[in-house]
Amino acid sequence: MNPAYFPAYLLSASASLALGLYALLRANGRTARDWASIPLCQASWGIGFLFELFDRTIEGKIFWDDVEMASMVLLAYFTLLFALRYRDGGHSRTGAASAFLALPPIAIVFLQFTDRLHGLFRSTVSLSASSGFPELLYVYNPASYAAFSIMVAYIMLAVLLVARSALVSTGRYRTQAIYIAAGFSLPLCVLLITTVSGIRFGPYRDSSPLVFPIGNILVAFGLFRYRLLNAVPVAHASIVENLRDGVLVVDRRGTIVEFSVRLEQLLSVKSSSMIGLNAARALAFLGPVASALGSMPERPVRFTVSVADGTTDGKMLEVESSSLLDRGGRPIGGLATFRDATKRTMRERELAIYRSRLEQSNQFLSSALGELKAAQNSLIAAEKMASLGQLVATIAHELNTPLGAVKSSAASVEDALAILLDEMRSPSLAGADRRLVDLCLPSTFPADITAENAGRRKAERSIRARLAAEGIGEASIAADLLADSPASVEDFIAAYRAAPSASRAVSFASAAASVRRGIMIVDLAASKASATVSALRRYVRSAGGEPRDIPLVETLETVLRLFAAPFKTQFTLVRRYEYDGTVHADEERLQHVWLNLIQNALQAMGSAGELRISTRLHEGHALVSIVDNGPGIPADIRERVFDPFFTTKKAGEGTGLGLDIARRIVEDHGGTIALESEVGRTEFTVTLPVRRNE
Repeated sequence: MNPAYFPAYLLSASASLALGLYALLRANGRTARDWASIPLCQASWGIGFLFELFDRTIEGKIFWDDVEMASMVLLAYFTLLFALRYRDGGHSRTGAASAFLALPPIAIVFLQFTDRLHGLFRSTVSLSASSGFPELLYVYNPASYAAFSIMVAYIMLAVLLVARSALVSTGRYRTQAIYIAAGFSLPLCVLLITTVSGIRFGPYRDSSPLVFPIGNILVAFGLFRYRLLNAVPVAHASIVENLRDGVLVVDRRGTIVEFSVRLEQLLSVKSSSMIGLNAARALAFLGPVASALGSMPERPVRFTVSVADGTTDGKMLEVESSSLLDRGGRPIGGLATFRDATKRTMRERELAIYRSRLEQSNQFLSSALGELKAAQNSLIAAEKMASLGQLVATIAHELNTPLGAVKSSAASVEDALAILLDEMRSPSLAGADRRLVDLCLPSTFPADITAENAGRRKAERSIRARLAAEGIGEASIAADLLADSPASVEDFIAAYRAAPSASRAVSFASAAASVRRGIMIVDLAASKASATVSALRRYVRSAGGEPRDIPLVETLETVLRLFAAPFKTQFTLVRRYEYDGTVHADEERLQHVWLNLIQNALQAMGSAGELRISTRLHEGHALVSIVDNGPGIPADIRERVFDPFFTTKKAGEGTGLGLDIARRIVEDHGGTIALESEVGRTEFTVTLPVRRNE
């Protein structure tokens, strides 16, 4: 074997290996990886030749010769596989074909490596007499020629497939296909020429080391120069397969060349049974669609066709057909897209029914709009009435307490008057007895005679014990009188002992004191009831008043009077009025804001707590702050508290409109309402414009 082969085969193997690795690193698709296997097989063939060159044993040379043969067989297979995928757009439809085409190469490789057992490929194997680089000599059997024929057939078929892609493609896709076809066909053409003519290039026995790298360079240039690493002649093929619409493409003769997977699903037809058929005949069941594809209209034409699918109405398809033009504006085929419009058609039918019903109901819209506006006003009124409803218990308590006092005092006065009338008819109450009566009768009573007084009770108990110790028979009655009298206990005891009718005098004094006390209670109770009713009257007076300058603090106090009972028994009220001037507002609407905020604060605190109300002036605006020490408002709902119908109260306790209405009222007055809340503290701050009196 001539050692001059070494540089050429080393260069060939190195170049092929570099191209293969470059393709693997740059590949972003299946077809490019398929091509990368081609130069790698060529590199494997060159490396096998180099090892065969330097191996001096007949067994080693046979093994490396088998490696060379296997590399060439696989090269032919991967070349054809690449061409199939190139034609198919890089998709996996060639799975069955590639598996079938792999059978002959696998059989050849197996038989090649087991040739020593059956001798199908070689006979009369020996080494040449050269002492430097002996050459493996053998006679090719018919099986070898059959294997060579299969390899040549695979490569020729691959060249034809790529050449066909070059004919049907346009632009740079055609240019790329030409480069690939040239790269595949160059080694085959040179091999056929040298085999037939016997021409040799230089000292080499064949041209393989030279033409294979050149062919690979042509293919690589075509692939990577145009950045089509997937080697797809129709770059949009993968996109077409993923479209929701079915796609049908015909060539200029009307032959179907593309039948997408989605179209298979829409028409229930396999693409394999459609590719290569005339569209007008194969799709005759679609009627105008086939005709449009045959005529290839310049402008898109749209149809709606029905395809039987086993249902009553069938499947409704929207079809748009148009011609495909090359860069020169010449028609090269036709394109049709199919979209399933069954659901949309059904929806349109349902929509027509609904439209009819809507038209029948349209005559009620005007009155419904009027009712809606009325409902809006009623809703606001309902919120106010709901607030009033929650005040009923408080107001009832405020009225029942003084009225109960009136009823009780009236009974006491009636009894006392009976005693007084009897005593007035008796002339014996004079002298020392009169002195005792004067000592027992109190000169004044407390301002709030109905209020509980711990000091008075303590004094009464002390006086009663002293009188009982002195043997006074009416100790309890006298103690009750002396607790409100300026007279001393000693003076009472002396007068009691000096009076001839002491018991009658004490009873008379008690009756007279009861009359006076009852009259005062009746007067005080009537005043309290009148104040409650006045506050309620001011709150519920008719709305719609014009904004005017009103005293800010007075509006707050009016509302606070409605909550007098809770502040006596459950809650602590802290007032801090730094600004007691006027604001320009509608008094009734503003009171509604205070009522809602105070009521919400009391409900939030539950059974006990502290409410702080303050006012101040800031940059021409009055600021009213209402702070409670309840649990606070959670962060996730703070932004929603002003939304209509949003409420955290139990069913029946609120409509969810209170804060929304309050916000609207404040904004209508040109003000703002803000919320700050944390655990243990919630503050609402209302800002209102101030108009000073001239």
